[in-house]
Amino acid sequence: MNTPIVNTTFRFVRRMFRQHLPEGFDRFQLDQAVILKNSWVSKGLKRGLEDEALEILALTALLCHVGIIEQLNEHTASSQFIAKCFLEEEGYGKHQIQLLLHALAVANQDCPPISVLEEIINQDKRVEIGDVWP
Repeated sequence: MNTPIVNTTFRFVRRMFRQHLPEGFDRFQLDQAVILKNSWVSKGLKRGLEDEALEILALTALLCHVGIIEQLNEHTASSQFIAKCFLEEEGYGKHQIQLLLHALAVANQDCPPISVLEEIINQDKRVEIGDVWP
């Protein structure tokens, strides 16, 4: 799932990590985000999710840990604030932003899942080869 907003978000997250994290750790964090994105979108496809939900999964994976640039632990609120500001600036829909903010809370285990999309996020975060390379 590489829509224009997903591609723009990837570049934004890469820039944030490069500017604010130590060399090496920035690449590790970005790699983990891409692995999550591929895994969650793959699982979403298998579950028959619509394109909007797949896009939310991809964006959530890319943005769920961006808050570590401000604080390493308990970074959900920072991730949500950064994501909201960025996506509003990009003209992303208000409804989609609200879905994404809740998905970020689920991704960081701050609240329980309430949709199929969030159940995918809430599953064990260990990624298996088949999830990334079908």
